[in-house]
Amino acid sequence: MSDFLGSYDPKEVNLFHGVLQISGFADGTFITVAKTDKDLWKNFVGAHGEVTRTKNNNKSGMITFTLQSTSPSNAALDLLKHNPVAVPTLVKNNSGGKHIAAGIDTWIQSDPDKSYGAEQQNVEWTIYCAELNMSHLI
Repeated sequence: MSDFLGSYDPKEVNLFHGVLQISGFADGTFITVAKTDKDLWKNFVGAHGEVTRTKNNNKSGMITFTLQSTSPSNAALDLLKHNPVAVPTLVKNNSGGKHIAAGIDTWIQSDPDKSYGAEQQNVEWTIYCAELNMSHLI
C-alpha cells in the first residue's frame, strides 16, 4: 500500500466576500479561518470534583487573509468596508484535503495597516463572521 496522501494546489483555494472573488494573495500562509472561541463545551468542576459541561453556543469566527499591496482586491475591499449590510463569505479548498468555511452574515472587521518598504509589502484583512461554519469534505 502506498503512503501517498494526495496533492495540494494553493491556486485551488478560493475566497469570496459577497460577490467579490478575492485575488492577489501574498506568499506563505494567505488565509486563516478560526473560531472566536474554539471550545465546543465549557467545563466546570465542583468542590467535590463533579464535572458539568455547558454547550458553547458562540459560533462566531474570523477569516484573516493577506494580499500583496498590488492586489486589485485591496481597492475593492476598501469600497466594501463601510457597507452597512452584512454579506456572505466563503473559503473553499477544491484541492486535496477539501475544506469549506462559510459565514452568511459577515463584514470587514477593521481597516488594515499599511506599510511601505524597499520591497512590496503585504496587506492583512480580517472578516468577522457572526456564525462561522467549517467542514472537511470527502
